Amino acid sequence: MFGSRTEIHCEIETVTPLHCGTGEFDNCTVQQRNEPLNFATVQRDGNGNPYLAATGLKGAIRAFAENEFFDDSSAALTSLFGTTEADVARMGSLAIYGATSANPGKAAEVLPYAGLLNRPAGYIAARTAIDGAAGVADDHKLFFQELIQPGTKFSFRCLLLSHGSEADILLAEEIFARLLQGGLALGKSRADGQGQVRFKKVTFTAWTLGDDGVLRRGAERAIVPEKAGTSTIEMRSFKLTCDTPFLVQDSSQSDMRDARNPERQKKGSAPQIQAQKSSARQPLLSGSSVSGALKARATWLWRRHFLQKGASDVEAAAKPALDRLFGSLANMALLHISRCDVSEGEPFEITSVKLDRFTGGPVDNALFTTGAFTGVRLKLELALTRRRNFEPERGMPPARKPDFEPMPDDLDLFKLLCDDIEKNGLDLGAGSSKGFGWFVKDRAHAA
Repeated sequence: MFGSRTEIHCEIETVTPLHCGTGEFDNCTVQQRNEPLNFATVQRDGNGNPYLAATGLKGAIRAFAENEFFDDSSAALTSLFGTTEADVARMGSLAIYGATSANPGKAAEVLPYAGLLNRPAGYIAARTAIDGAAGVADDHKLFFQELIQPGTKFSFRCLLLSHGSEADILLAEEIFARLLQGGLALGKSRADGQGQVRFKKVTFTAWTLGDDGVLRRGAERAIVPEKAGTSTIEMRSFKLTCDTPFLVQDSSQSDMRDARNPERQKKGSAPQIQAQKSSARQPLLSGSSVSGALKARATWLWRRHFLQKGASDVEAAAKPALDRLFGSLANMALLHISRCDVSEGEPFEITSVKLDRFTGGPVDNALFTTGAFTGVRLKLELALTRRRNFEPERGMPPARKPDFEPMPDDLDLFKLLCDDIEKNGLDLGAGSSKGFGWFVKDRAHAA
């Protein structure tokens, strides 16, 4: 293994919140809660800074390459990344090392539980569990994740070892050129737009082993971005605006309200319900929230489609395409949120009368205030992709499934959903049943 090699240096930055988990949980004490807050933790190094493990990076880069070089890449990718298949197991020529983050700084104080967590770049997000059968949020089923905030910078390096061929170097250059153009999704909930990272710089440096046994460094070459390949079949972009109040409720504010500002609470001037935000004017909208709304809408549209066709079992007829588009235990999702950008909005407080849940009538002297935003715009991009799924069989190594391409029903459902968003918009966030969070086509800023 000791010999001439090519060193690859990469600088990346998180674009959306990232959760590369450890599989472990931590907890912290929060005032106003009857029990500790348990949350899934992210990987960190010995200094407490965010860390991306080499195995996760290599797996994500290989999956990206398999989708980009879709038709005839098997042998070339095996040479680069290696294989564990029986009888042909071999080490790949590309070695990838973990990504470190130097001096990431504290997360913005307004991010949920950021001050309580007090870890570099980290905050805690509450997420709603999604019912797998219905595709909608399960009532009162929250779970908590530690997330790394957008804008966190990492660097990592790779080595193309001496037993690799010239073809391996050319293929690696092309892979990283496409990563510079399109970025990469890491960690959990990648299909929801979470864990998107941008490659800011990639350099290749050749090291040559001389006859005297000394490695000599060659010139450093910067890789130029290259347009992505064939993994995306169809892309639809939307520019939506919300003229109604909009918020995703921040559970940390209700948990920590009295501890943070007791004097303001005594005066009754702080909203009882507050929006998640990344700054004073910037709403925080997770990709998983959008994905849940999309799946709920697609489920309704697709079941209606089969009902109109007179299907005897609507749920059974609709399930296969919904599972393929949004993912299941057997399949990775074909539908990806490739962009989900929320603009700044105008802070807006609205006072409402509390309603009795049994009678539906107003409760006397029971007012509450909601802190929301108005004038929020959303840029949303949905991509229908090819996906190389792996299906392990009992006693056998993983084998590629032959159905890489979306089925005709998948294309029909994708078009039906996108056309509906274009025509009717999308309901997002809390309070949608009372008119909050209705995003419709932004005709004034359509250009």
